[in-house]
This record gives sequence, C-alpha cells and structure tokens, in this order.
Amino acid sequence: MLVELVSEDPDGTDAVDISFERDLAGDLVAANRLYRQAVSESGDTNIAVLLDDLERLLVEIAAGPGTLAAEDMERVRQRIAARDLLFKVRIVSSTVREKQEERIRARAGQSS
Repeated sequence: MLVELVSEDPDGTDAVDISFERDLAGDLVAANRLYRQAVSESGDTNIAVLLDDLERLLVEIAAGPGTLAAEDMERVRQRIAARDLLFKVRIVSSTVREKQEERIRARAGQSS
C-alpha cells in the first residue's frame, strides 16, 4: 500500500483516487495493532515504534476521503518519506523473513 501511495501519479489532474488504498489501510489498522502489541510485549521497541508510526498513517488514510487533491497527495508522500516508512518496512520485512527461515532450518535440523 505504501508503494502504491508513493508511486501514485496524478497525471496533471487535480485529484487522485486512493479509495482502494484507503480501504486497505482500514483493513491493515487492526492487524498493525496486533503486531505492535506483540512486538511491544516481546520487548522489540524499534519495531514497535515503526508500527506506531505506520498506524498513525494508516488511521489517517483510512479516515480520509477516497480522493485527494494533488497537494494533499504530495503531503502524504512527504510524510512517508520524512519518516522513511517504506524503507523501514522493507528492512523489517526482510529481517522477519530471515528469522522465519532460520527457525524453519533449525526445526528441520532437529528432526533429522
């Protein structure tokens, strides 16, 4: 969803339709809260802070209109860029994937 928002091109129009991203953001808010709570309980404050930042953006987009003026769309892009949200989400995603693969390999080694 962040990639879509960052790469959305208004094509010189005055408004950008983000209704799909808005609906998706609404769906992601609850999942994000669960993940944030889990990582907070596990003590991973860095990821918890990232998820908190992400939640604020998701809530704002979910509660907003389905169409944004080009200037408002640019503000959303700037907010994502200012917090490096897309970059941070990619890094965390990669790290989580690596940890999952390590656990799978460790379990496979224990079964042998």
